[in-house]
Amino acid sequence: MSNIFNIRPNNGKQHGFLSLFILHSVKKQPKTDYDLIAKIKEKTEGTWRSSKRTMHPFIKKMFELT
Repeated sequence: MSNIFNIRPNNGKQHGFLSLFILHSVKKQPKTDYDLIAKIKEKTEGTWRSSKRTMHPFIKKMFELT
């Protein structure tokens, strides 16, 4: 069963909504880790909170996949 929170493109690399949101957000205007954390916290009304220690490796890994 596929998970709606993950998208698997033809090349087999899996990207979820967080990855898509980050790519969309950075495309509109370059942002730092802190900017992304604040924007995600704002958009989720504080439901999702992260630290730079979590976000930075996630972003690094995400861009290694592209």
